[in-house]
Amino acid sequence: IVGSGCGGNGTSFDDQQAYAPAIVKDTASALTPCAGVAQGGVCYRMWYTGMSAGGRTRIGYATSANGITWTRVTGPLVAGSVLTAGSSGTFDAYDVAFSSVIKTDGIFKMWYAGFNENGLGSIGHATSTDAVNWTKVPGSLAGGAVLKASGIGGRFDHTYVNTPFVLRDVASPLLPCAGVATGDVCYRMWFEGVNQENGYKFRIGYA
Repeated sequence: IVGSGCGGNGTSFDDQQAYAPAIVKDTASALTPCAGVAQGGVCYRMWYTGMSAGGRTRIGYATSANGITWTRVTGPLVAGSVLTAGSSGTFDAYDVAFSSVIKTDGIFKMWYAGFNENGLGSIGHATSTDAVNWTKVPGSLAGGAVLKASGIGGRFDHTYVNTPFVLRDVASPLLPCAGVATGDVCYRMWFEGVNQENGYKFRIGYA
């Protein structure tokens, strides 16, 4: 809850709203501690979107021993966040929000929505070894995004895309994955596509 001071008062990026949680069930360790949990114990990790008084959004982090009582972790970036907007000209130059996080081979992998100065959303990628310090991984699309709006008239994702949800899976004949051999790792993303050609309409797409 905003203003609740969970974990102290080290964050202010989330003083107006806190929403869109992404949660991973993990294990506490020296590298990735968890308030009130001994090393080796179960730790729930939450990344969430926080909004400040100016309407800007950033991503924050909290931990829990049981999924009910949470402790904010003050991040190293603006106002205690762990992921914030990029530099001018990047796809996420204005805001970041709506994260999806998985952990694989000891690495936390995040996909998130980024919004540029024009308010148009694309999806980006970042990684972390400690759940707090994130490195953005530039994609091959404009501004460093990994998924962008199609720009094609009439398509559900014509105007912008956001709110990714990602699973790590395996390619199969029933569930193929472009460029991936059967039996190899496949990342599957469902996302919100927005078309503003005639009002604001959004639907769910897949990549």
